[in-house]
Amino acid sequence: MTSPQHILSSTWNEEEPLKLWALPFGNPIKLNDEREDIKLCNIGIIDGKLHLQTVSPFNEEFGSKYHSFDMVDQQGNKIEDDYSFSFIRDASGNIVNLSQANALNTGVYRHKEYVFSVDTDKLSSYKILYSFDVISGIEGNWWISANLSDSTKQMRSLICSDEIEGHIFKNLLISPLGIEAHGSCPKENCIADEMKLSLETSSGYISTLFGGGSWENQEFHAHWNVEKPINVDEIIAIHINEHRIPLR
Repeated sequence: MTSPQHILSSTWNEEEPLKLWALPFGNPIKLNDEREDIKLCNIGIIDGKLHLQTVSPFNEEFGSKYHSFDMVDQQGNKIEDDYSFSFIRDASGNIVNLSQANALNTGVYRHKEYVFSVDTDKLSSYKILYSFDVISGIEGNWWISANLSDSTKQMRSLICSDEIEGHIFKNLLISPLGIEAHGSCPKENCIADEMKLSLETSSGYISTLFGGGSWENQEFHAHWNVEKPINVDEIIAIHINEHRIPLR
């Protein structure tokens, strides 16, 4: 364990400086994830709390990345951090004062420090849990191709006036990816998102999942998704709750 060697003050605002103690910069160790650009660089105790510090490149990330740390005690209980804070260093290792002009242009390293409340007499009984989620892409020159043929041939539109639990279904749009519906609903209780929708086809029934929607001024729009593309020509009827709407 190491002791704090500097305090983060005036980093964000010179008039109201933050009083946050941070760990000194240690020797970064790679974490086992897909991009390997975030490193664990120090662990220590400050004022009876466990601090865990990471470092990553600043302004050089490709795509976004979410990562978090938790502690796990002997009983397997997960302990979330009390709070965390970030700061930026320049090439010489100095903390960048973000209130100064062009401060972000001098940043090279991004640090994030997590603070936990733990029993400091039983530190060896804790484990560190690292979680991450990477959103990335393809660097360099790239292109895409698309089929620009008329996809409306694979869709069917149905005008109806079926009433289901106080909701009037006026328009249905059926595509290989699911069903869209528009209609009117009761002023106080629109429950289109709670309705179960399935498709009756020539080869059986297909269940759907509610994909989202909105309602305003007693009008609703909703859509239901299917797990894999369907053949619209095989659909015989749409079942919403216990109500059957034939394709006519």
